Amino acid sequence: PTSWSKARRAAAIAGGTMPTGTPDLDNLLKAAMDAIEGRAYENDSQVVQLHSAMQYGESGRVHLTITAV
Repeated sequence: PTSWSKARRAAAIAGGTMPTGTPDLDNLLKAAMDAIEGRAYENDSQVVQLHSAMQYGESGRVHLTITAV
């Protein structure tokens, strides 16, 4: 957040603070899964494993790595 000091923002980006506010991780994950359904897989029932985390960064983004099993 821009209201934080530079030191606090740097510590958060380095992983010292994890975000716990909104949007929450399950909502972000649901949006990402819905966006790639029909492209990366036919139906989300085909997804058998997920690893997810939310962290602070310089800008907002979603990073997906899709691997066939």
